[in-house]
Amino acid sequence: MPPKRNGARGGCISSTALYLLIMNTAFVAGYVLPSIVGTSTSYVNEVLARPLPVARTAPAWRDRQARRIQERIMRELEELERLNRAAEEEGK
Repeated sequence: MPPKRNGARGGCISSTALYLLIMNTAFVAGYVLPSIVGTSTSYVNEVLARPLPVARTAPAWRDRQARRIQERIMRELEELERLNRAAEEEGK
């Protein structure tokens, strides 16, 4: 089953893209940075201090999910109230 797409960019990261992101990060951290630390210490410190792109988007994703869940709960509560009113009117 293909992943569900939400909006123009899609709603999820494919496993291949995630694997490439993790492998690139591991390669840079394991091989590139140690080899250039002697010549460019300040650059290495900047790279290590910078958060990953996925970490920057996580709070926005959580906020969107929280809003989506809250909207769904409100719609379900409104539907429940409507059904309760209809049941009370039928019982009268």
